[in-house]
Amino acid sequence: MMQQNPSDFTPVTLEELVWQESFREWVMHPTPEREQYWQGWLAKHANQATTLSQAREVVLALKVKNRPITDADVQACIELTRQYLDLPQSDVLNSSPSAPGWVWKNRLAIAATVSLLLLVGAGLFWQQQPTLVIGSSTTVPANTPKFLTAKGTTVRLDDGSVIQLKTGSELRYPARFTAATRDVYLTGEATFSVVRKPDQPFLVYANGSVTRVLGTQFTVNAPSGVGRVIVKVLSGKVSVFAESEWKRAQQQTSYQPQSIIVTPNQQVIFERDRERLSKSLIDQPVVVNTPVGENRFNFVNTPVPVALKILEQAYNIPIVFDQQLMQHCQVTAPLGDEPLFDKLSIICETIGARFEVVETQIIISGKGCESP
Repeated sequence: MMQQNPSDFTPVTLEELVWQESFREWVMHPTPEREQYWQGWLAKHANQATTLSQAREVVLALKVKNRPITDADVQACIELTRQYLDLPQSDVLNSSPSAPGWVWKNRLAIAATVSLLLLVGAGLFWQQQPTLVIGSSTTVPANTPKFLTAKGTTVRLDDGSVIQLKTGSELRYPARFTAATRDVYLTGEATFSVVRKPDQPFLVYANGSVTRVLGTQFTVNAPSGVGRVIVKVLSGKVSVFAESEWKRAQQQTSYQPQSIIVTPNQQVIFERDRERLSKSLIDQPVVVNTPVGENRFNFVNTPVPVALKILEQAYNIPIVFDQQLMQHCQVTAPLGDEPLFDKLSIICETIGARFEVVETQIIISGKGCESP
């Protein structure tokens, strides 16, 4: 989503800033790009430094989540807070830079606390976000707050799905999945083992992308401050969308969003700035379908087309070659646990051929072999 120009935000009031989406994203999930943008905004509007500081304190205190909210909701919250503090509107929304810092800090703390209580009582505060750092594997109890945050650990969700977070990564997730979809929000890298529930798809939101899955194993790498997401599939398949495409499809039922389907040993790279998706093979493909028999990849005078077909099925990767050209080629090689590309190198060296990876398939070319 593109940021608006700083001039679009002037003049600005406290409540307008609190509910501005890009401002909340900066406060709750700062990145170098967002920091640069808002520091630039502040440099151009230095007279509103106090308003920005107050809005930041309110967002942090309330842990505001992005979602549509009416002007009436916002105004009701501000009005009730102002009444509690018994302050005139101009003081609450446009504080004087000359006021002592400790006075405004205390007032803001009171205002945020009262606003939180009022919103909870009125049913307007829709999310709690306590930080929950979990040691080892943990089952989320049913009586925990609506949304939880886990950092660098293994999390077991209430549907039985298991998520392994890399160190420094963060996952926001509900204590219980009660909506039509199972939504989680990732910053960093994690491996997901998702329980299959066709009637309740699992969605991973990460750095402007959405990964949709019914039940499978996959990894998502979405580092903070990096405008790129990499999704790798270990089993099953997933669909990856730009978040803007996904949201548009939810709003317009007839709209067909652009997405890429990813299967085992494949990955998709999402570039946020251009909202572009591209698919390729992972660096080290693994065996997906174990060949029948004890010898597996132990080839003895095996026709090369047969050996390549065994590899193709085992790794679930299309291997393209000229069947007629290779029909007289044979290979004898006790291949075992070598990486796929090492296996292919050995076979190609044996018959004087070469291979290359093109997107999600392997292409083998060579002069073939003479008939015996």
